[in-house]
Amino acid sequence: MGIRLIKYQADILPLIKQTMPGEVYSTCEQVLNRYSYLRTLYGYYLSSGELVGCSGYVENEGKLWISWTAVLPEHQGLGIGKRLLQKCFACLPNKDIYVETYEHPAFFNAIAFYLKSGFRLCGYLDDYLLDGSKVLYFKRPAKKR
Repeated sequence: MGIRLIKYQADILPLIKQTMPGEVYSTCEQVLNRYSYLRTLYGYYLSSGELVGCSGYVENEGKLWISWTAVLPEHQGLGIGKRLLQKCFACLPNKDIYVETYEHPAFFNAIAFYLKSGFRLCGYLDDYLLDGSKVLYFKRPAKKR
């Protein structure tokens, strides 16, 4: 059991599909492939080898973004997401870090998770998803030395 670097980023697609609504997942593969050479991803694996959580980061237009944080529903609430996010934070010391999520009921737990992890809302776009949900942008300011 534990966190390991993910070699093949397409390996996370089944996990992402199980944790996101269809209208969001439909663009995941395209986005994953677009920045795959810049993205660092970590997986949380059970002793059986099953991937049950992932998180990572990517630099895009000079900003560091957390990407693809997801934990299978039956493994949520066990600290897996927190451990994965802490791994990313440890790799990005003293940096502002951003994350994007959605104002959609399927993402309310994610919003609470990011707020608990030190992120604060810094922007949004209206009518982003087909149902009219906003995309929300959060920022975790760099830790002061």
